[in-house]
Amino acid sequence: MPHSVVPEAFPPGRFIQRELDARGWKQVDLAQIMGVATRVVSELVNGKRKITPKTAQELGDAFNIRAEEWLNLQAVYELAKERLPKNDVRKRRSRLWHLAPIRHMINRGWIVETPNIEFIEAQIKQFYKKDALGEKMTISCASRKSTDYGELTKEQEAWLQRTWNIAEAIPIEKRYSQKSFKRLFEEITLLFHEPEEIRRIPEILARYGIRFLVVEYLPSSKIDGVCFWLSKRDPVIALTMRYNRIDWFWFTLCHELAHILYGDGQESEANVDISLVGTGAQHTDEKQEDEKRADKFAENWLVDQEELAGFVKRVAPIFTNASISSFARGLGVHPGIVVGQLQHKGIIRYSQGKDMLINVRDIVTESALTDGWGCVLTE
Repeated sequence: MPHSVVPEAFPPGRFIQRELDARGWKQVDLAQIMGVATRVVSELVNGKRKITPKTAQELGDAFNIRAEEWLNLQAVYELAKERLPKNDVRKRRSRLWHLAPIRHMINRGWIVETPNIEFIEAQIKQFYKKDALGEKMTISCASRKSTDYGELTKEQEAWLQRTWNIAEAIPIEKRYSQKSFKRLFEEITLLFHEPEEIRRIPEILARYGIRFLVVEYLPSSKIDGVCFWLSKRDPVIALTMRYNRIDWFWFTLCHELAHILYGDGQESEANVDISLVGTGAQHTDEKQEDEKRADKFAENWLVDQEELAGFVKRVAPIFTNASISSFARGLGVHPGIVVGQLQHKGIIRYSQGKDMLINVRDIVTESALTDGWGCVLTE
């Protein structure tokens, strides 16, 4: 047996078979010489049994090759198994973790955790609808943009892809027509005053051919909502409920509805709205025209801006809960919606009027198709 051969990829069983062939022996012959069952020799040859010191001595006596040689073959093979294949697995895992937020996707139940790297890769390809793993797992639609007009992060890409995947599976009876938006506008306007009315949103939008769902945001993604089109008459709106408050819900929903009204992204783009509201919201001057237009449409739809300016002029700088509630009641909207606009415009502090910014996530998710907060949808 040539001692210079390093069995980096081969179990010692191959060398046992080589010695058998060189002598014209069968496995049963070796078994009889070693004094073991034929099954033991078969398992050694097929790599299903390790060479122990006792086995090494038996093989050494049978083939007249030192026992240390057989133990060395086993040790080198074990080291090769530990070094080469696992190193390759580590590299493949590193690549996957670079391409997609694997841990977040596992935690959300989007993919199944497994030590099998091939299975993880197959799940990622299926999730992103790709035949091969690329440098960046881009969304299925041709292009996309965010309100910061940069590349989406892997967390944002994964969230958008998940939303797209779910939306494709939502059945809808009627296709959207822009001609019906005025009726939709009027119907939704009647819901602004009472939080419980929010539960009617999914059903109303479905009647007008608009798919609606809620997908919890991934950590650090800062996504508030998205509007995209599965086809030219199949719009989708998805919200994250990143802020669990009534003003956030209504402004984000109306902003996305504005994208639908104006046909934004109808040809190819998904309008992903990031940092749309809140203390970290992007400044209006930094936004593109379609985003400015959607913002203006939403704020005017919710609160007549001339009325709001008049209210501010009358009561500033003292804004009490009573005055805000009275003004909101006159407009037919919930006072939290007014508080949200006053905060966003910098007229009052974000700490003011907080008791009117009631939580509505549970109301929304009670009737909306929801993925998140422990609820995992199967596609």
